[in-house]
Amino acid sequence: MEEALQGPGQNVFIAPVHLAQLKAESEFADVPAEEMTPAQYREPAARYNGGPY
Repeated sequence: MEEALQGPGQNVFIAPVHLAQLKAESEFADVPAEEMTPAQYREPAARYNGGPY
């Protein structure tokens, strides 16, 4: 997966799917994107990047 993400051609397809999966697994899965708080945006972003949230 990490190797595939290094190539922009594949990353453009993999990253949004993975971010959507992370949001679906979160406590705010049913919150529309336009209603998410900054903290809610940070959680899947941090999980995507492998950091603490």
